[in-house]
Amino acid sequence: MDQTHDETVFSDFIMEFLSRDRFDNELITGICDYMMEGNFVARYGHVPKTFTCEEKLKFTPETIDWELEYGQNTNLCQLYLHPLEPVKYLLQGYDINKNEEYLKLALQILYSWQEYDKTDYVNRFPWYDHCVSDRSLYLIYFIETIKKHGVQGYEQGIEAIESLLVKQADFLFDDKNYTTQNHGTMMDRSLYLLSRYIKHPDAEAWRNKALKRLRESITRDFSSNMVNLENSSSYHLFNFDLFVVIEKSLLNLFGDSMGTDFQKVINKGVDYMVHLSKPDLFFPVMGDGSKFSFSSIKNHPCYKFIDNHEEMNYVLSGGSEGKQPKDLFKLYMD
Repeated sequence: MDQTHDETVFSDFIMEFLSRDRFDNELITGICDYMMEGNFVARYGHVPKTFTCEEKLKFTPETIDWELEYGQNTNLCQLYLHPLEPVKYLLQGYDINKNEEYLKLALQILYSWQEYDKTDYVNRFPWYDHCVSDRSLYLIYFIETIKKHGVQGYEQGIEAIESLLVKQADFLFDDKNYTTQNHGTMMDRSLYLLSRYIKHPDAEAWRNKALKRLRESITRDFSSNMVNLENSSSYHLFNFDLFVVIEKSLLNLFGDSMGTDFQKVINKGVDYMVHLSKPDLFFPVMGDGSKFSFSSIKNHPCYKFIDNHEEMNYVLSGGSEGKQPKDLFKLYMD
């Protein structure tokens, strides 16, 4: 696979994306060792919650149940199973301790999924927008891990991944598969990344489609004051972070942008969070989502792209830094 830009761009972007919910090294290697012992993990902390030897999670690469039902967490299980989250853990584990058994198991799981994908299943998750979007990044991460460490003997695996990446791009490009809100943004992020990663006759069309959608999605998903229109306090930060990282860590590296003066866009999004946060820094819980603290923005990749925002610094520091917000009350009409 020929690439159109310095490989470190892709590695750095993927690693930044993976840092959103990355466990510490000890837990990651614990998950990998747990899987090596024949216990399946779809999403650690949910499926399963802890390292327990559940019979339904016993597996070999040949016996993975890609339609695994897991009580009330069945949909969550499927949502993380089909992006190949188990493969992500194994790749992260290999990055930590270079245990090639992790890498071998990751490839076997990928082959198992590809065999499942050839069957006449009715499961909606293998080609669900969220799953395809994240799987694209994990597959690139797989190739980059092999290249980064100079691992030999994985040529066939790379070919299989390359073929799947093209199929992913075609899916993300097709308007009939497109969804709005943050799932659509995730699709466009991955489509743009694939357009730059793969040398393919359709790559420029993929790029143009992703850019067009992303530029339209700013006004689709946010008000003029950069309030996320999903009307969820926690999703505001998630979607804000998503847009900022796409703009700053991906598009700008290739000379593209979602619009002029994007820094104003960033500042407006932060302004809203300043006024949204309560004295304890938590956002009021409203809409879909969970309890979220404004202080967690420091752990998001977007944080490094926020210029010296005095009112944010004041709120996050409890008034010891920055400048007190000019308005105590603020009304966001739309």
